[in-house]
Amino acid sequence: MRAITESEWLVALHHVPGVGWHTIHKIKEVCQSFAHLPDRLKQHAAELEALRLPWRAIAEELASYERQRKMKRFREKRIDVVTVFDDRYPELLIDEKAQLFPELLERGSWLCFTHDSTCAVARLSLENGRYGAVQKLSDAELDLDLDAA
Repeated sequence: MRAITESEWLVALHHVPGVGWHTIHKIKEVCQSFAHLPDRLKQHAAELEALRLPWRAIAEELASYERQRKMKRFREKRIDVVTVFDDRYPELLIDEKAQLFPELLERGSWLCFTHDSTCAVARLSLENGRYGAVQKLSDAELDLDLDAA
């Protein structure tokens, strides 16, 4: 079985019940990386406990059979569930995009914009050092109801 990428751990972390932006930001500050996340949580247990983060519960959820099965299913279907890129935490937003975009661009992944019916999905492009959206498809072109998501 191939190693789970840093972005896949980030995706999994976003799906852990009760984990929000504050928790993700604190984990990023303490662990410095999302690679090998369950192990990193254990390595930084004392620091995470001092911040009152439920690191054991998060590590157990990330290592659970159900979470691993979902991650495998996403990978097999080439579904890259990205984050909402919440601009309330600009430091995390910049780090997150810098980490995810090169990998998504290399894999030719689609980004899904659940609250934009005029551009429901798009692929990334990179021109002159700047990322952009290409192959944009609207909600109507896909015949999906993404606003209901």
